[in-house]
Amino acid sequence: MHILGGAWVSILFFYLFCQKKKVFFKEVSPLIVIILALGFVALVSIFWEFYEYLGDIYRSNKYSIIIRPDINDTLADFLNDLVGGLVATVLILLNKKKFLSRADY
Repeated sequence: MHILGGAWVSILFFYLFCQKKKVFFKEVSPLIVIILALGFVALVSIFWEFYEYLGDIYRSNKYSIIIRPDINDTLADFLNDLVGGLVATVLILLNKKKFLSRADY
C-alpha cells in the first residue's frame, strides 16, 4: 500500500506543479524534477507517519491497550513510499510527451 501511495503522491506532484506549466519540463533538468518529486513524496510520507503515530496514541488511550511504535515499520513505510514515488516519477519522465498531451483538460 505504501508503494502505491508513494506513486499516487508523485502523480499528484506532477499534476499540481508540472502539468499545467508545460515549460517546467523544458527548463529544468530531469534530475532536479526527480529530487523535487521525491521531496514532495517524503514530505507527505512524514505527515502520514505522524498521523499513524497519533492514531496509535489515541487508540492506546481510548481502549487501554499498549501500542508501541516500531521504528522498523516506520522506516520500511517511508522507504516504500520513496520507491513508489521514484518509480512513478521515472515513468512519467520517460513518457512525458504522453503526459503533457493530456494536460489540456
